[in-house]
Amino acid sequence: MFKRLRGLLTGRPPSPSLRSVLFVCTANVTRSPVAEAMFRRAVESSGEEWQIASAGVRAIPGVPVNPVIGFIMFQRQMPLTNHKSRPVTTSLMERYYWIITAEQAHRDALLKMYPDLKDRVQTLLGFGRKPDEIEQHDLPDPTGKEPNDYRELMDLLETEIPRLHRVLQVRVADLDWSPE
Repeated sequence: MFKRLRGLLTGRPPSPSLRSVLFVCTANVTRSPVAEAMFRRAVESSGEEWQIASAGVRAIPGVPVNPVIGFIMFQRQMPLTNHKSRPVTTSLMERYYWIITAEQAHRDALLKMYPDLKDRVQTLLGFGRKPDEIEQHDLPDPTGKEPNDYRELMDLLETEIPRLHRVLQVRVADLDWSPE
């Protein structure tokens, strides 16, 4: 709250809320929309309020979700019928505090454009883990593969999204009490 007030008084734009997360993948039609929906579900069950969205580093605006993942998400009662892809923009990067990428290559691309956000841009599988604890660095991309590849992604995200939510809860609590 004080950061926002200070921003108004100094004329600088306010910092994004610590309880805001942007999920990023390549086209914003498979991995990041699923992560967004699953994180939204985790947050709803916790009673917290978060700003949650997704985008793609090479997204074409307005493309609907991948039909295979759309069907699987519908079966799991998390329909993505209203999702339309959108590209990463400076506005989005400024609006969300945590930027969570599907792959290390996405993180690298974003940090090339926004080097000041180094501490806020993390891979989903690596965030909150020590380097030796990471078995794989990238979320698998099932695009164009078999339906079981999509289900494997879903199973992985069903484990990783609750873990990510817990990590972010701790990080937000730490930063909320940190001196400015």
